[in-house]
Amino acid sequence: MACDNTAFNFLPLLPLSKENKGGNGTEYSKIMLRSMKSTDIDLIQEFLKSNFPITYSSSFWLQFIFAKGHYCQCAIDLPSRQIIAVVAGNVMPGLANPAGKWTGQVMVLAVHHGHRREGLGCRLLRRLESEFCCHIVREQSRQNNGSSHNINNNTIFLTVASKNTGAISFYQSQGYEFEKLATSYYGRLNHGQVMSKQLCV
Repeated sequence: MACDNTAFNFLPLLPLSKENKGGNGTEYSKIMLRSMKSTDIDLIQEFLKSNFPITYSSSFWLQFIFAKGHYCQCAIDLPSRQIIAVVAGNVMPGLANPAGKWTGQVMVLAVHHGHRREGLGCRLLRRLESEFCCHIVREQSRQNNGSSHNINNNTIFLTVASKNTGAISFYQSQGYEFEKLATSYYGRLNHGQVMSKQLCV
């Protein structure tokens, strides 16, 4: 599996519904996907206030800039320069797993209410999964003198509120399956579901 880091930094304008009409009558929006910058932290926090049930500190977001194996991708609405979607997570060697296996975690995936069902969540999730796979390939290659192995023996997981049936359906459509119940994960009697799938298939 070849990885080009530059392929994950910027993406051309995406044809999504909203704003500018194309020649066939389809409406398009000028949206760019890119890696998070330090100057995005305040914008992300403001965005999450009305589009995600959990808030995080600035130090939480700094790890996605400075910590190894941590990745964050943003969707930017170019006309307004506003963040309209964000995904973040990390990938690390699975300490309890057999040698060679890695575990990725989706920690945040949020899309602006006005831009849902446009494919942004799917695009961002796939980009994060690709970042994880390239990270695994690089690390395995470094540890094994230029060769990688067991690239398919890795998993990615996330936790979603059991009551959030829309999010659960979305993750199921992306190949994630129920793994276990996380009792009171979001507070007393507010359970979560841990979902996972194979990574780097």
